[in-house]
Amino acid sequence: MLQFLLSQRVFLRILCLISLGVISVSLTIKHALHILPCNMCILERYPYVAVMGLYLIGFLLPHKPQVHKILPWLMIPIFLISVGLSFYHVGLEHHVFELPSFCGNASPSNFQDVASLKAYLTEQKDIIRCDLVTLRILGLSMAEWKFFLSLFLLGLSVYFIKTHSKNAS
Repeated sequence: MLQFLLSQRVFLRILCLISLGVISVSLTIKHALHILPCNMCILERYPYVAVMGLYLIGFLLPHKPQVHKILPWLMIPIFLISVGLSFYHVGLEHHVFELPSFCGNASPSNFQDVASLKAYLTEQKDIIRCDLVTLRILGLSMAEWKFFLSLFLLGLSVYFIKTHSKNAS
């Protein structure tokens, strides 16, 4: 069914294009719709940037078969990290996990006086809370969409490696 994915170049190109699409959508939401991302949203972009970087390495080293052999295997830990980050973000949105300090969680007990609170507020004015959903598409937050996409790409990577290793032997 997915026979066309058996080419490593095509497989990596598809992953790179999907990653480019995710980054493009994220930046469009930020710059065109003026919806600022939270820190978790920014962290969730890094795996997609890593995929594009690995594709670039493969593109720049076309005659290195050992590089091309390992690139699909590197997608599994990248998408596992992506699944983990987006799962954690979804958990923050649903208040399953406690909000960490880098996500805009400032407890009043952290401040000894009004001056320290005032300094915190002037420093942190652009921090968007990670537990507040600012955009939903078809009822799902962007973190939920990234979770499902990451799961799909992880499954696709495992499928590719299983199919490719069967054909290589």
